[in-house]
Amino acid sequence: MAFDLNRAVELFDDPLGDRQTKAQPAALGRHEIVENRRQAFRRDPRTGIADADLDQVACAGGRDGDAAAALGRLNRVGDEIAIDATQGEPVAFDDERPFRVTRLDADADALAPVRSAYGYGSSQSGRFLRGFLYEGFNTDEHDRQVFDGVMAHIAGASRLSVNERWAKPTGLGRYNATAFPFADASLRDPVSGAQDGLLDNTRMRGHAPKVFYTNTPVEYWGTGRVAALVHTSPDGATDLTLPENTRVYFIAGTQHSPSRFPADITNGQQTDNAVDYWWTMRALLLAMHKWVKEGAAPPASQYPRLEDHTLVPVASIAFPAIPGVASPRGLTAGARVANPYLESGAGAGALLPLLVPAVDEDGNERAGIRLPEVAVPLATYTGWNFRKPAIGAPGELVSLLGSSIFFPATRAAREAAKDPRRSIDERYRSQEDYLAKVEQAADALVKGGYLLVDDEPRILQRASDQWDLAKY
Repeated sequence: MAFDLNRAVELFDDPLGDRQTKAQPAALGRHEIVENRRQAFRRDPRTGIADADLDQVACAGGRDGDAAAALGRLNRVGDEIAIDATQGEPVAFDDERPFRVTRLDADADALAPVRSAYGYGSSQSGRFLRGFLYEGFNTDEHDRQVFDGVMAHIAGASRLSVNERWAKPTGLGRYNATAFPFADASLRDPVSGAQDGLLDNTRMRGHAPKVFYTNTPVEYWGTGRVAALVHTSPDGATDLTLPENTRVYFIAGTQHSPSRFPADITNGQQTDNAVDYWWTMRALLLAMHKWVKEGAAPPASQYPRLEDHTLVPVASIAFPAIPGVASPRGLTAGARVANPYLESGAGAGALLPLLVPAVDEDGNERAGIRLPEVAVPLATYTGWNFRKPAIGAPGELVSLLGSSIFFPATRAAREAAKDPRRSIDERYRSQEDYLAKVEQAADALVKGGYLLVDDEPRILQRASDQWDLAKY
């Protein structure tokens, strides 16, 4: 068997639970995973990882899935035999039994010998993973570590509502999912006086995994996710030094999940944001694998900081006055919710600080991983989009939605619209000039480990298609 990057990456585009079948609860640990279909493994032509190399298995959730099955879609292991989850007996694969448990063990004669396990969760299941770690579930009943690597994607500083009275684990958690502690390190909360950390607590018992936190602008701006508190003090006053086992990646100019391409106007006042960040997630998956397996350092963290003024209070955001685009400066983050594990709820009801990524003269974010579409822009790309008047509350954001606000095509169009942003013609001599700059930006990201070289042709094709849409 081999770790199959192609198949593991496909899971990022596969909605958890499939929406066609009822999600099944699963007891998952280092030695049990759920399998819901057969999967053959092969050598990955890009990574060179072959069948004989397997000592990892990727455990992946999908997008916006049921928390009960947050880890239920995995890089498949096993072939002809699995262990029935209810009876504990070997069973043959067939289409009548969609969920099975395969035993994993480090012994050479085990059914599926592995040495390491990864956990991946996106959005709701990313919040699940943050709570999973905080509550001590990365240590099993025999004092063994469960996950060696965890990728908690688009979760912000929030967790899931579980293990508390009237818990709502399937809720979307709009403005009711963020409780102290927010960061990994144990910190003193200036609001409540409590001291705690997501990974730095007695429950972790020395079993903290390697962690990637990946977020878009949406998790900084909206729904109370306040992603900035992952890397700042609880009051948002100072930057934190990240633990050695943690990396934080901010993917600039994107939304919670990329919209369809070409993007449309849906429930927002502006066109949805179609900037595709899955290119970077593919590269980071491989980076996590190498970090766990080989000890190879992953790409450096990329996120906005108070120190260099790339992270600012929302009231200070220097967003350009684009005609027809409302200012986001008056937005708020909402309030903390109670932490049931800390006395008096650790400041429940206290207002959360809203710190957001600073932008340039075009309204595009200055810090983070700037994908070629953002680094060589044809539009302003945001992680917020105000509700259209037709659906009411036009002063509020559409949950989880971003914006694409194209530059005027020509100088004449810019002057007629009184748009402060330079036109496309004023930025690029031709389509060839534009695509050459896109390729340079992609090359730099490949060199830094934030893109895979084999994805560059598709990124360039996407840029070419985007040019046609913006110009014509």
